[in-house]
Amino acid sequence: PDTGKTCLLKAMLNLHNGRNDTIPLLLEIAEKTKNLKEFVNAGYTDSYYKGQTALHIAIERRNMYLVNLLVKNGADVHVRAHGEFFQKIKGKTGFYFGELPLSLAACTNQLNIVKYLLENAYHSANIAEQDSMGNTILHALVEIADNTEDNTKFVTKMYNEVLILGASINPTLRLEEIANRRGLTPLTLAAKTGKIQ
Repeated sequence: PDTGKTCLLKAMLNLHNGRNDTIPLLLEIAEKTKNLKEFVNAGYTDSYYKGQTALHIAIERRNMYLVNLLVKNGADVHVRAHGEFFQKIKGKTGFYFGELPLSLAACTNQLNIVKYLLENAYHSANIAEQDSMGNTILHALVEIADNTEDNTKFVTKMYNEVLILGASINPTLRLEEIANRRGLTPLTLAAKTGKIQ
C-alpha cells in the first residue's frame, strides 16, 4: 500500500552527521521541474503518520540546518501531522505534540527552532495557530507536562518564552485566553488535568 513516503522523506530519515547530500539535490531537481512547493510539502498518507512532512522530521531530528533549508524552499509551517501516532489515543503508543511544526519544536524543547519558525523571513508561523482539537502551542505544552522535575522545568520555561515571544509579535494577542474545542484555555486545561505548574 502507498504510504506517501517520498524520496525526500526517505532522505530525511537517512541522515549522516545531520546531513544527507541528496536533499539539496532533490530540492534543486524539484525546483527545475517547477514542483518544489508540492515536493517539499508532500506528507505521509497512511493512517499512522498521516500529514507528517519533511519539516516535522527535520524538527524531530533537531536539525536547524534542514529546518531552514526546507522553510526557505517553501515548507508549510502550518502543516498538520495528524495520523494515529500523533494523537492521544488511550491504550496506544504515540506522541501528541499539537500536530503543528511550531508545537513540535516547543514540545521537544527547541527554543531556537520555535524562534526561527516565528521570525524567519520566508514564511513565519502564526503563534496562535490551532490544531484539529483547537489546541495552541500553549495547550500542547500543558498536554506534555508530566509533573516530573526536569519536564516541569523545561515546560514552564518554554511556556514563559512562548508568552514573551507572543507579546513581542502581537502585543494585543492574549494567547492564554484562547480556548480549544473543549472550551479549555491552557490554564483551565492544566487545572483539569492536574498539571501543578
